[in-house]
Amino acid sequence: METRVKPYNKESIAEGAEIIRRGGVVAFRTETVYGLGANAYDAAAVRQIFRAKGRPSDNPLIVHLPSVGGIETVAREVPDYAGILIDRFMPGPLSLVLKKRPLIPDAVTAGLDTVAVRVPADAAAREFIAAAGVPVAAPSANLSGRPSPTAAAHVLADMNGKIPLILGEELAVVGLESTVLDCTVYPPQILREGGITREQIEAALGITLSGAEKNSDKPRAPGMKYKHYAPNIPLYYAANGRETALIDKLEEIGADGGAAVIVLTRAAAELFCELDCDVLIAGEGLKESARNLYSVLRSAEKIFENLLVLGAPDDGIGRAINNRLEKACGGNLL
Repeated sequence: METRVKPYNKESIAEGAEIIRRGGVVAFRTETVYGLGANAYDAAAVRQIFRAKGRPSDNPLIVHLPSVGGIETVAREVPDYAGILIDRFMPGPLSLVLKKRPLIPDAVTAGLDTVAVRVPADAAAREFIAAAGVPVAAPSANLSGRPSPTAAAHVLADMNGKIPLILGEELAVVGLESTVLDCTVYPPQILREGGITREQIEAALGITLSGAEKNSDKPRAPGMKYKHYAPNIPLYYAANGRETALIDKLEEIGADGGAAVIVLTRAAAELFCELDCDVLIAGEGLKESARNLYSVLRSAEKIFENLLVLGAPDDGIGRAINNRLEKACGGNLL
């Protein structure tokens, strides 16, 4: 199969929509990362996503809609407080877990009676979904466990020959997956940190959120159970404030260990500039680092043998970055 990359335009959107309606799979850019989409009503089409990614079947997908008006077509219970969040943050990088309607197949929800829904902020993505005429179930468009794709080139590296079309050529502007919030309980639980911060949600609702258990045997949202976002070389993660532990590990690896340190702000780079290693600055600040994180991981794995990364302050978007790094390190916590 030839995999073609096309910018979003009238013709490519129509082509992608037709593939979806015929039961095929299309990668498409959103504001978070590139998604790998199929008709959410078609279990056979959805199973193609899992095969292309090598994704475990118990890892549920997010259903993408062109407008908030479509939420009640796939979800049967939308609490009043969820309505507040819909009004405030949708379209945007927020997914809400709600009780599902029967027409959403178990292949989408991993057999759960809930479905995660979101409306992308990316206008071209919404136009594509609207043209398809059906909700589009989509995880990130990468091989399972790999860093998520924020550029069409990342998708092509993982999916070349597996899917017919990649829509969109520009970089995703957020760079981290959506926040996933369980709205079947009260207070709602954050299942995955993301582009809408805990602080923003708490301010909108005037409450304190609860957090879900980690590494659940039956995950209720993507990113809860399995190793994710990982480069093909060892990644060691030190939480913010654990600089000494990171330096100790760097010394253990040694000068011949092909190590590089990733830092999330330019100011943090000063801590490591005198050490015998390469320092990769993901961004001037945390918002830029969130956008660049997966690109840095994908680029660095081609050059270095080991990566070490110092986490962000554990609030706001920093909490989401740290979540991805902790999952990516596969237990290599310093």
